Amino acid sequence: VIRSGFLSTAEGDWLTLLAAEVYNVTRTAATYATSTVTLNNTGGGYYTLEAGDLIVKSSLTDKTYHSTNASAVSLAPGETKTIGVTADEAGTDSVAASDEIDEIVTTLPGVDITASTAATATETGLCPMAVCVRTFLA
Repeated sequence: VIRSGFLSTAEGDWLTLLAAEVYNVTRTAATYATSTVTLNNTGGGYYTLEAGDLIVKSSLTDKTYHSTNASAVSLAPGETKTIGVTADEAGTDSVAASDEIDEIVTTLPGVDITASTAATATETGLCPMAVCVRTFLA
């Protein structure tokens, strides 16, 4: 608890409180990585994907993402559709380069991911002014 009162040693919620109360600085929350995936239905199935139905992942990191479509998306045989996805975990651990989101977790026989855009996110942090103050005091 004593460490929570010092800028150089405070962590987590204590750092957020200290930055706000002492330095009038707002700590930003981590964001969820967002991307799009392009699905290609080479099988014979007809699929309707409601919001959140599609779960995909990166085989490189094992991080998962769920679809963010506002309305149902139909995927008929021979069709290709691009759908937005958001990481299930906030922060930069869920970032992915283009085409790294490459596996479908939801059971959709005959459907493959043919492309994905880079997924970007930010970590929890302090605005630049607080970072400078903390660096100066360290």
